[in-house]
Amino acid sequence: MNMLYSLLLTALLAVGGCDSADRRAEPPATPEKTPPAVASGAVISTPEAQAPASAAASEASAAFAVPADDSAAPPDAGAAEHANAVLAFYNGAVGALGEGRYGQGDAIRVFAEFYAQEWQLAKLPPARHAEDKNLARRLVPPESLFTPEERAALAKCVSRMDRALDSMRADYRALERYMNDASVRDDGNKGRNLVNSLRAGHEDFAGAREEFLNILEPHAAAAGELLLRGHPLKRQIQAAERMFALFRKVAVLLAPEKPDNEGLAALHAQLSALLADAAKPPFRAVPGVEMAYRAFLHKAGAYAHLLGQGLEEGFYAPRRQEMNLAAGGCHSAYNAFVHAANSPQAILGRPSGF
Repeated sequence: MNMLYSLLLTALLAVGGCDSADRRAEPPATPEKTPPAVASGAVISTPEAQAPASAAASEASAAFAVPADDSAAPPDAGAAEHANAVLAFYNGAVGALGEGRYGQGDAIRVFAEFYAQEWQLAKLPPARHAEDKNLARRLVPPESLFTPEERAALAKCVSRMDRALDSMRADYRALERYMNDASVRDDGNKGRNLVNSLRAGHEDFAGAREEFLNILEPHAAAAGELLLRGHPLKRQIQAAERMFALFRKVAVLLAPEKPDNEGLAALHAQLSALLADAAKPPFRAVPGVEMAYRAFLHKAGAYAHLLGQGLEEGFYAPRRQEMNLAAGGCHSAYNAFVHAANSPQAILGRPSGF
């Protein structure tokens, strides 16, 4: 096994209702792809991050903790191959959920909330049907990895997401036509109704997406634990895993029109404590790898800072956009760390078999 395994979830930051404490009149950027915002950490393999091999990914939670026995031997080839296959599917699936039509689900919600505040509407990119079909194929699990019941449940979640996204895009196009029709005089009533419909559609989409990930996560967690057995950087990878899990929890609490500030404050405190702990030595790798990891911690700290600002000033649409971009920066920085750690002679005290 010659790869550093780390797990990474493409950001899925649900952007719900927005505070009106700060009403900026600059529309949010129109993305071709929603920036990653909730990533996850303990077994990664994106094309940029490692040499050709199995992919790896998984959204993490505290329950995903890797066993603390540093002396444990790496898994045998057969177990590692199966774990790689699980994580390869997970990585592809969560990547698909952040791209194309699936990534636009959160963006449409951001745009709708901006319209509700500023009466301005960002342009929605046109549908790309061929790309969307490719993304949908990445959400179909291999038969050998999941039970028939799990595969049926996953397919049901994808159908729910697709129906919700079709409804949201139709509502958004109707909102665009309404905005461009100067003959309408109704004090914005139709626009408000369409925004409410978009909120409901996004809630259904986000719920189906969450259910989809909840089915996959136990499999990805077990695979991640297996592949990290005895790894010298297990502590650092675990810390990244937990940070990305906190990002995901932040996204959930930001989804309602009125965010749960008490819960968000608790998550902010946990993230701050985790950042401080993750920065502590020892770091069993060459200086370049440690530098890459600390660059990731710097990006995660920037996200934590924005979360703190939101708690003080309100989570209006531009702030949420900044949080999305900051979380995307964490995703990229973590990939850079994995790329550095996978280089020859990068890890000090590498166990036999890594």
